Amino acid sequence: MNTLLKTVKKVVITIVGFALLFLGVLGLFLPVLQGILFIILGLTVLSAEYHWPSAIKEKFKDYFDRKTKEHEENKKRKREKKAKKAATKAARRLEKRRAE
Repeated sequence: MNTLLKTVKKVVITIVGFALLFLGVLGLFLPVLQGILFIILGLTVLSAEYHWPSAIKEKFKDYFDRKTKEHEENKKRKREKKAKKAATKAARRLEKRRAE
């Protein structure tokens, strides 16, 4: 009986996990569903029974960490550029007032 419960649990987890993955793939093309969310949920459910989803989740995590870091660096660069431009503009105004 114990092996039957384990088998049923594994089948249910597999079905639910792949259903979530399928919804995730659909969500990548349909604007109604959040594709990445369902893919991550599907991988999380499947990682309870299998080892391969954990490796894919780690790749997703590394990718999003890298993209987040790049985004933050771009925002910082833009702020610095904007501050430099404002300082240059203020310096020009000050020089113009002194020249008058």
